[in-house]
Amino acid sequence: DGWIVVRIVILHRSVLGVLPTVHGNIYVPIERSIMAKERAADMYRVSAYFMARTLSDLPIELSLSIIFILILYFMTNLRRTVMAFLSTIATVCLDVITSQVSTQIWMESSRSCNIIVFP
Repeated sequence: DGWIVVRIVILHRSVLGVLPTVHGNIYVPIERSIMAKERAADMYRVSAYFMARTLSDLPIELSLSIIFILILYFMTNLRRTVMAFLSTIATVCLDVITSQVSTQIWMESSRSCNIIVFP
């Protein structure tokens, strides 16, 4: 019974850790030319773009993750106490925010160093 819980936790950590990274990397080829034009025209700094992108993607990523956890948590019959459920939701939200911010930092640093991440 304990190993099942460990496997479930590993599953949802791996899925929700990769989900924002995949969503962030989908838009890299699309936004590369737009970002190059905007940086050449000195429209705004990269940090402003980074914050706007992170804040605009955050509601989508959090809602997808919370829906995933709602289904997984009750389907696998984990501890059904309010504190256990809320701590799981809080942990997942922190994981999503961390993976999204780290993906954005990686994408922005690769753009500023002129490294081609995806052709």
